[in-house]
Amino acid sequence: METILKLATTTIGLVEQLSEEERALLDERLKEHIRLCRKNGAPIESLDRFIIEGIEVMRLEQRFPIPADAEYEEPHYSYPQYVSPKGDS
Repeated sequence: METILKLATTTIGLVEQLSEEERALLDERLKEHIRLCRKNGAPIESLDRFIIEGIEVMRLEQRFPIPADAEYEEPHYSYPQYVSPKGDS
């Protein structure tokens, strides 16, 4: 079943203001997002929101670039075990 998604005119206007390089980056992200949604069986809800957020992230990355050789580690969270005030009895 094919789904037709419509975009708001304001979202279209934002995309039209992007350079060709920025549009290519956004296109890659959009395709990856859709691929992962389909792979996980998640509905594609709001492309407008995704596009706007994608543009914002792109602009942040342009202002504060991440070096290509930067290593990323997942944050590690540790939660202390709950200890009963009654002890181990």
